[in-house]
Amino acid sequence: MINYFMVDKNELSVFASLCEEDAEIRFSELHVAVGAISEEEGDVKPVGILIAHMTESELVLDWIYVEEAYRRQGIGSGLLGRIMESGLNIRDLEGVMAVLTEADEEVLNFLDAANYAIIPAENAGQLHVRLFDFEGADDEGKTPGVSSILLSKVPIKYLRAFEDYIKEESLKTRISQGVSYPILPVAYANCSTVIMYEDEVCGMVLLKEENPGYSVPWIYVKPSHKMDLPFLLNETYDNIMKETGNQDVPMMFGTLNEDSVNLVEKLFPDADFEQLLIAYYSYDG
Repeated sequence: MINYFMVDKNELSVFASLCEEDAEIRFSELHVAVGAISEEEGDVKPVGILIAHMTESELVLDWIYVEEAYRRQGIGSGLLGRIMESGLNIRDLEGVMAVLTEADEEVLNFLDAANYAIIPAENAGQLHVRLFDFEGADDEGKTPGVSSILLSKVPIKYLRAFEDYIKEESLKTRISQGVSYPILPVAYANCSTVIMYEDEVCGMVLLKEENPGYSVPWIYVKPSHKMDLPFLLNETYDNIMKETGNQDVPMMFGTLNEDSVNLVEKLFPDADFEQLLIAYYSYDG
């Protein structure tokens, strides 16, 4: 028998073998999760997990996994049904969204069967470069007094102040700035880099370790510090070199809007772009 139940952050460890490594660290008040437990002759075993987070209008699927021996038994559909139901109960959401690569055929077919619309998104994708592309950016025009620091060394109060700034910018522009809150240093690679002016965070490159290389889920500088972006890239290059000793490290940028595509294309004109797909289910049908 399969039982489904809502999972809170403290219970995620039960499903640790089924989740991404840092799922528990990244789990915030905006996340919801549903777990599937198999109970057979007194043997209780976690067999599936689905984690999602809420935006202002959608529930966004982050992770779904069912143990291989339990697949094609309706468990994935059960998880999906419960997470969609919970989203409606928690907040008046418009729909459920998942961001996919074309290579995710099994998940793609699963969501297609669940009546999700599969939409090629013009600006959703991944741009691939190498670490040596970071080297040599012209940082001679940087703001006097701007310095760099590892994300893990930034005092928490400065990170929280930076988050408040980003939230205000999002409200002004009505455009998501693309980072999850709170910004937790332990959720990112050791070489994630921040630039500061006096006691103010003015930009950062957040990195996640991949096999091989790194993904760059977020790169941002305040508009008042745009000239400091080359300096930030150079400092990031130096920190990755200290970590790996290899300048041929693969780097992957995730993009979800035109601004992020334009930024990376401007910085790395030879980047290889891989388009993503958006799977969407509307609660209105």
